[in-house]
Amino acid sequence: NPEAIKLIQLARQYIADDGKVIVRESVGLPVRHLVNKFCKDIGTNYQAVYRTPQDLQYKFESNGFISVVSKQLYQQRKETATWLWMFRKWELPLQSQKN
Repeated sequence: NPEAIKLIQLARQYIADDGKVIVRESVGLPVRHLVNKFCKDIGTNYQAVYRTPQDLQYKFESNGFISVVSKQLYQQRKETATWLWMFRKWELPLQSQKN
């Protein structure tokens, strides 16, 4: 989670005022999924976190973005799907900028 927040904050620094970020991400449905198992296809242990769409949207919105588009593109399995967002940068309130 700290890495995800850092990436969102970096994106915010590098885009223009009122700029947009497009995000395509595999998500967990209906809840967050953690995977840690051996995968024969790649011959090693596979680790992944599938956050919920609501969790990812909250992370962006609490770091200076507003969702313009949020939609499921397709569902891979019963527990995961691929989601698409377009977030627009917006001015944070002064008290948020200090944190």
